[in-house]
Amino acid sequence: MDIAAQNATSATSAPAPGADEATTQVPGADPVSPGPATQGPPSQGPASPGIADRLSSYRLRRSTTDKMLGGVCGGLAVDLGIDVALLRIAVLALTLVTGGAAALVYLAAWVIAPAG
Repeated sequence: MDIAAQNATSATSAPAPGADEATTQVPGADPVSPGPATQGPPSQGPASPGIADRLSSYRLRRSTTDKMLGGVCGGLAVDLGIDVALLRIAVLALTLVTGGAAALVYLAAWVIAPAG
C-alpha cells in the first residue's frame, strides 16, 4: 500500500479507543462544542467593566453638583466610578508629596475641562 492510500485510510478510520466522539474533528466539518456537563462553572452574569473599559470611554469633565473647589475631583470620581472623598484625599496627598506639582495639574484640569 502506498503512502497516499495509508493517509486516506487513517483520516477516515474510527477514533482511538477512549477518544471522545464529541471532540473528534473531521476535516472540513464544523467543530462540535462539548455539552454543558464538560463546560466550566456557570457564569455569574455579565462581568463588571474593568479599568481599561472605563478609561476608554472616559472624558474629562468637571462636576457642577459635587465640587469643593473646581469640581475636578467630582468629575473624575463619577467617570472612574470611585468615591470622591478618596480621590480628594489622594490629590491632597499627592500635592504634599510632589511639593505642589499635583496642585498645578489640578489647576490645569480646572481651566481645561468643561463643566458638565
